[in-house]
Amino acid sequence: MIILFIIFSWFLVVFNFFVKKDFLYPAFLQSILWSIVITIYGILGGEYRELQFKTLLIILLGNISFTITSFIVIKILDFKKTSEDLSLKRNLNLKVMFILTLFNLIFFPSFLIKLYSVSSFSNLISYSDTIGAAKLDGELSSYAIFMWVAIVSCLLSLNKILKTEKKFDRKNHYFKVIFALNLLISMSYVLLFSARNFLIGFLISLIFLSILNKKISFIKAITLSSVFFTIVFIGYSFIQDSNYLESITYQSKIETIYKMFLLYTIGSLSAFDYVVNTSVTNYEFGINSFRIILLRFNDIGFNFPISSLVKEFVFVPYATNVYTYLLPYYEDFGWIGVVVFNFVLGGCHSIVYYRARQGRFFSQVLYVLTLEALFYQFFTDFYFTILTKWIVYIFILFSIKLLSRSGEKNVV
Repeated sequence: MIILFIIFSWFLVVFNFFVKKDFLYPAFLQSILWSIVITIYGILGGEYRELQFKTLLIILLGNISFTITSFIVIKILDFKKTSEDLSLKRNLNLKVMFILTLFNLIFFPSFLIKLYSVSSFSNLISYSDTIGAAKLDGELSSYAIFMWVAIVSCLLSLNKILKTEKKFDRKNHYFKVIFALNLLISMSYVLLFSARNFLIGFLISLIFLSILNKKISFIKAITLSSVFFTIVFIGYSFIQDSNYLESITYQSKIETIYKMFLLYTIGSLSAFDYVVNTSVTNYEFGINSFRIILLRFNDIGFNFPISSLVKEFVFVPYATNVYTYLLPYYEDFGWIGVVVFNFVLGGCHSIVYYRARQGRFFSQVLYVLTLEALFYQFFTDFYFTILTKWIVYIFILFSIKLLSRSGEKNVV
């Protein structure tokens, strides 16, 4: 059965490529990502649950919905295409970026002080993603906003540097300093939060921003992203389990690497299959998908039930608590939720992509930020589960865009 779904998923890859003939087209990236993961499952997933027809159909319907809305949006935008001059869209105010960087430098020490009061620095390296998630959902949650501000600042300054054609531009050197400072702050936040998911997403954003500016090829970018994925996920796990790994043989270490690779790539599909076919009996109608919105309502006096960011572990056969990005939509609304949410996500991704490909400066930064959620679809939900992050990203980009336009005389 899975062979037929593998064939059809690769057919979607071919279709999406010929829609735009662009490797950065979101529907192409989404379809090839899922095709690779499902193919790996079909070839190497012998130890894992056999994916049931219902699960495969839900995944396929989600991918088709994403593809259809992407196709519709792109065709509509192509039809309305104009010869608009986008030169003003590439402006970035140096003074605004300097103030934003100063803001990041001022608030980073307060994060360190708070972190020290919550935990011991000596134990940071042993924190799991579960504890990292708890930090983002608990005492340190407000500081995640500062991390996101630093990440946006870093990408904005990098985009400006990549677009500067003059080799000896004094003001461009200022942007390089701003980029270096924000890169240091961003990486420090991510590492201290012990959020390896965010680390890989951030690195992917840096790489794909270089692709948009034609500084690196797509093949090199995918290679670098794969290397980062391997080093960060598997290497980080080795550091966490260093005592265990020192006591086993070299052959056992190779076997451990292989099992980790499978767990991180296909374990979430097996867990989602378990939920679809055994766990979900009553739908929850928004408790998971709109978790952040319900939290804000509770802040003003409501009493909605709130789902946890950290899910229960299931054995598939190895323990995992990630269930692909489809889990909250399926738990809330069933297969209809999967189709509808993918329809919305495909449209949003395609609009941002189209504007980025037009050369719009701020849309390019937003586009590479959205790739984090897209590349993690097979793993966990980075869309509505952490909606606050996207609100912060859009607010910062829109604010800097307005401030840069209002200070056109100071634009570099």
